[in-house]
Amino acid sequence: MVLQQDPILAIINHQSNNDRFQVDDLLVRLLSQVQLFEDFTREDISAIIGSLEKIIFLENEYIFHEGDTGDTSVYIIVSGEVVVVKGAMSKSPVEMARLSPGESFGETSLIDRKPRSASIRAVNRCTLLKLKSDALVKRQRLAAKLLLNMSRLMATRLRNSNRKCELFAATPFASGMNDYEIRTFASYLEIRFFLNGDNIMNEDDAESYMCIITEGQVNIVKGNSTNDYKTIATLGRGQSFGEMSLFDGQPRSAAAVASENTSLLVLKREYLCDMVRDMPSIAAKFTVKVGTILSQRLRIMDKKLINFIN
Repeated sequence: MVLQQDPILAIINHQSNNDRFQVDDLLVRLLSQVQLFEDFTREDISAIIGSLEKIIFLENEYIFHEGDTGDTSVYIIVSGEVVVVKGAMSKSPVEMARLSPGESFGETSLIDRKPRSASIRAVNRCTLLKLKSDALVKRQRLAAKLLLNMSRLMATRLRNSNRKCELFAATPFASGMNDYEIRTFASYLEIRFFLNGDNIMNEDDAESYMCIITEGQVNIVKGNSTNDYKTIATLGRGQSFGEMSLFDGQPRSAAAVASENTSLLVLKREYLCDMVRDMPSIAAKFTVKVGTILSQRLRIMDKKLINFIN
């Protein structure tokens, strides 16, 4: 869930108490978009606003570490991204998930009062709202609603994480990777769904990401000066598209349209860059596979060009 941040964040960052009413009203609007407060009324949210603390973390700064005790607060992301890491201090850290504005973390320790089960690191500059567990002691009704939402969120995240691993493991890109590498790589992926006829990407789009088809079928489409469009390839399960823009950051050279109800695993360019920095050996295995695919396509195009010339 993406929050409409800019005007709200500007008010939150305002230090004057003269606009307290406006700050509270905008905070209610912001928190009503957060999954953690699903089904909360404006009155419910207003009741806990005074217990929230704004905290800023810089790029690569840790919010907390696996095994930390004492702090059982829940954190809500207003801006920036964080990554959930298991074994952050070990030789083989595993990135379990990435969280964006509107998402929260830290719920497990609030519920079971045990040490942190993973480390949380800021991917870039992050603004967080911190909700301390003791703020709910006198608000049992709100605490019960919050705990229910937390349990639902954790179950959803676990199911989504496992699903991404299963889907990625079934693709050719996972061959040669062990379980640790598959789970780590899958944490950088997003699952997206498209209906038959939906545009997945347009020619000349500036967004840089590649897609791996896990279900369905996709037509790669090329336009011309008369606005007629021609399907130049049809791709199915296990195949990929969008690799060139992933690597060179240039606009799309063709469009992609779902020709059936389709599910995709999506890897963004910025996530690949993070992987190269943090998990270079895994990024290298993936890059070799994509490079092989691009080389095969180039060879096919060379043969077509020669045939055309002859």
